[in-house]
Amino acid sequence: MIFKTPKIQYFLSEQLIFTKINIFYVFACVFFLVSENSYSQEKEPHFTLTLDAGHGGHDGGANSYGKMEKDVTLAVVRKLGEKIEKEDKDVKIIYTRKDDSYPELYRRAEIANQSKSDLFISIHCNSASNSSAKGTETWVLGAQNSKKKDANFSVVAKENSVVFLEKNYKENYDGYDPNSPETVIGMTLMQDKFLENSLRFAQLMEENFQSNEGRTSRGVKQGPFLVLVKTAMPAVLIETGFISNYEDRAFLTSEEGQNKMAESIYKTFEQYKKEYYKKSGYDLENTKKQEVKIKENPVPNTEFKVQILVSRYRYSGDAIQFKGLKNVEVVKKKDRYHYFYGSTSYKSESEENLKEAKRAGFTDAMLVDFDKKEKEEGKYTIELMMSKDKYSKNSSELKGLDNVERIKIKPDYQYLYGTYNSYQQASLELEKLKKKGFTNSIIVIQR
Repeated sequence: MIFKTPKIQYFLSEQLIFTKINIFYVFACVFFLVSENSYSQEKEPHFTLTLDAGHGGHDGGANSYGKMEKDVTLAVVRKLGEKIEKEDKDVKIIYTRKDDSYPELYRRAEIANQSKSDLFISIHCNSASNSSAKGTETWVLGAQNSKKKDANFSVVAKENSVVFLEKNYKENYDGYDPNSPETVIGMTLMQDKFLENSLRFAQLMEENFQSNEGRTSRGVKQGPFLVLVKTAMPAVLIETGFISNYEDRAFLTSEEGQNKMAESIYKTFEQYKKEYYKKSGYDLENTKKQEVKIKENPVPNTEFKVQILVSRYRYSGDAIQFKGLKNVEVVKKKDRYHYFYGSTSYKSESEENLKEAKRAGFTDAMLVDFDKKEKEEGKYTIELMMSKDKYSKNSSELKGLDNVERIKIKPDYQYLYGTYNSYQQASLELEKLKKKGFTNSIIVIQR
């Protein structure tokens, strides 16, 4: 009997006479191989992203006043990739190029396909004979804008024309003729099943360009780009601006501008990835927190929370204003409501919570040592509700609770219950009250 697995073959040969000890080693080895493989699979990233820096090598792309598209795209891709690699351990980055080389267009798609990528992002710069043209565009594969009479066709034609620099381009692109754009329409059909997700990323991208940088957005567009045609995953091509425009060129060729571009694309990727995980049922944040707890010890007598907002207005813990953050805690002090996210004794987990809050848009969020804060604050009570109605102590609205204190705070009435010496005591009572039906009750700091 011959085992073909290399590690097991060491123990066996055609002439080997099995003994109990031999069999034990064989099975032990098999178990090791299976366990080792299972472990490596568990540790694999859950999202694979291919980043493509447009042009490169002998193909400089668009250029203006000595500034070349290939240099801008590579700089932005590097900055974006470095940020994702630092912040997102769940993501594997694949680069089509990391230097001044030129992978052929079809090869870029092959790289993404072979790595089984979940998303393909190709970075480019635009150019126009009219130097006043400026702004960003995000393209997805489609048959729209594929006619010469369409003003947008020049963008597609320009990007696709580099195939003339490649050998055997007709064979590699299924007979595609850059001068006859209609021939690519049939090729776009294979991307139809990815169109919805591609459009979603593109939409988020253009929204972020406007809101985060105040850039001019020229919108989401569809076109038959060859670099996208053979990708077997959602794919977008981002035109970061017009290198032929003075303002755009100054922005795109500066360190600050490239960092901002990378940051905007990163934020878009984070939003898209979050939606992707939600659809797939993968809980990224919980996985990160579990990994953190394995690696470190909790800080004794410390409870870290993230203060995301202080406001005169009261929101429920699941309000849309909290942009998807779950289990937001509300605490009232004087006439202000303090909103906290996350609760942990692990320093690294608290920092992850802070990053998550900032990604959700709470840029002024900060970590609070809640255990220390509690000792400074004093006594606590529970606000059952705020209401315009004046309830008597026997009112059904108070659900049989005794000694409820009613305070007039124009134009409403505040209903308070109990006095507690610690936040923990108040929290335990709060949970009981919520089960009793006071679902919007909150802790109030008295001092």
